Amino acid sequence: MILHNTSNYTILFLDVQWSQHLGEQFGPTNTNIEWKGVNTTQHHFPSKIWIVKPTWEATLKILSILPIIFLGILANGALIYIIIRAKSLHTTTNLLIVNMAIADICICILCPWMFLCIDLYQNYILGSIGCRLDGFVIHALTLVAVFNLSVVSYDRLSAIVLNCSSRLTKRSTHLLLYAIWILGIIVATPLCLYRSYYERQWSDYLETYCTEDTVVLYPYWHVFAGLSVWAPLTIMAICYSAILIKLDRFESQALRSKYPITVRYKGKVARALGIIVLAFIFCRVPFTILIIQRARLLQQPSKPGQAESMYFLCNQQFNSEQFNCLKPRSPCIRLNYHQRSRIPNISSRISPINLELSPN
Repeated sequence: MILHNTSNYTILFLDVQWSQHLGEQFGPTNTNIEWKGVNTTQHHFPSKIWIVKPTWEATLKILSILPIIFLGILANGALIYIIIRAKSLHTTTNLLIVNMAIADICICILCPWMFLCIDLYQNYILGSIGCRLDGFVIHALTLVAVFNLSVVSYDRLSAIVLNCSSRLTKRSTHLLLYAIWILGIIVATPLCLYRSYYERQWSDYLETYCTEDTVVLYPYWHVFAGLSVWAPLTIMAICYSAILIKLDRFESQALRSKYPITVRYKGKVARALGIIVLAFIFCRVPFTILIIQRARLLQQPSKPGQAESMYFLCNQQFNSEQFNCLKPRSPCIRLNYHQRSRIPNISSRISPINLELSPN
């Protein structure tokens, strides 16, 4: 909506919850490059200022996440302690499990608090270093954990289905442990290089946020999804399917052999690992879809007029007359209605922005 006023143009912005604007393509308020050229120090912050979420909400979220942190550290720590103390358990498979448990402990210690800092505060409070390291650390540890799962799957396949010559040795296992960490760090490095911390001063608020280079990281998220979800999932599905087929084919013959209990034990383990694969699919696939969809939406520019259309449709459904604003809690907009700075029931603010235009 553009109103002509002598030598100046007055543009009315409406910043709604989905961060769309009327009449101008400045885009979301947390996208630095699209606000380039606008002197924000002369204008109010276009969203509701809430600084930090209510105490009850923060307390509830912290208390709900503490048991997960405690159980994760306790279970993985106990597993590492038992395997390290018992020399008979120093097998190739258990070394891989210890490596995975170390990554899980790091995730339990670091990741929940990073998520809470981002969720509970309106501004990004981790600073420039935190902006570059939070995504890098979280995704590097995630990659280490899933790479370990893939190697453990192959180790079980070689022990049950393939001959003994293809099994991992302690030397090759140690090399794999180093390779897993190095590969996880290398794959997660773009998140450290192409994320930036910004500060933007408004007339009534200092905004701080962390954003990423969507041009570079858009294809990266597809690579990350492939390495962290689809490749490990394919490896685990193939390995455990081969194990189950092998056990099912020879189970009747093996049960008549000298050691039937061992075969039954292996069958139970294989079925348990199959359940792990299903849980991996159930938890990881929706998360992967969310990552790809988020990357796609971040790359697209804001659509001017989208918010206007949605408000028009809402008003058409809930108001008998368009743009009347007569009801005290009617969520509508009317021209020349300057007495209100906020729209009822909507976390929004109307901010007049005067842009000086050159004679040309």
